[in-house]
Amino acid sequence: MTIVYANVRPMIVLHNALRREVRLLPALVRGVGDYDTARSLVVAEHIDFVATILHAHHRGEDLVLWPILLDRGPEDIAPVVKVMEDHHQQIEQLSKEIGSNLPSWRDGAEPTRRATLATALDRLVVVLNEHLGMEEKHILPVVAKHVTLSEWDQMGTAAGAEVDPALRLVGVGMLMYEGDPEVVDLDLARMPPAARTHIKTAAPKAYATHSLRVHGTRTPSRSTD
Repeated sequence: MTIVYANVRPMIVLHNALRREVRLLPALVRGVGDYDTARSLVVAEHIDFVATILHAHHRGEDLVLWPILLDRGPEDIAPVVKVMEDHHQQIEQLSKEIGSNLPSWRDGAEPTRRATLATALDRLVVVLNEHLGMEEKHILPVVAKHVTLSEWDQMGTAAGAEVDPALRLVGVGMLMYEGDPEVVDLDLARMPPAARTHIKTAAPKAYATHSLRVHGTRTPSRSTD
């Protein structure tokens, strides 16, 4: 029986979307005026949305991917997995710090709380960029040789279950915004034709509407900007 291994290219699309969205968060917070609670609410909701996708992605790796690589991958992958797990812990701690500061800033938009939150987000950008770069260099090539497509799909299912269904269309549009069209089409091809047609049209519109509310433009700053 032929074994079909994971196609890791969609993971790179997700990574690039996370890089972009997280990179833009500190400036979004710093751009909220003193005591402008209408605007702080919008930005806080967006931070929650991005944080949920990031947490779901890492939870899928923790539950599914790392155990497979440690069991089946080459021996020299174990130290790399340990670094990945350490990164996840750092990111989780930063996410908790951000989450604990978010409500008070959201409700009052006070300048001191804004500075504290933006600084924590700056630190998240640094750790996340290091983590994603290392994962792409050292983990994904191993995944492509040792993790089956069905196992890869399990990770995606575990991650997707944590995202609010009302925001999933925005999340897909977030991936499509800078995603390689060929990779996006390959991913969507696994869906029923009617759903695929709907998502290809509706997801970019949902993300553009979300972006207009958050960034003031339907096309936020790209990863290369």
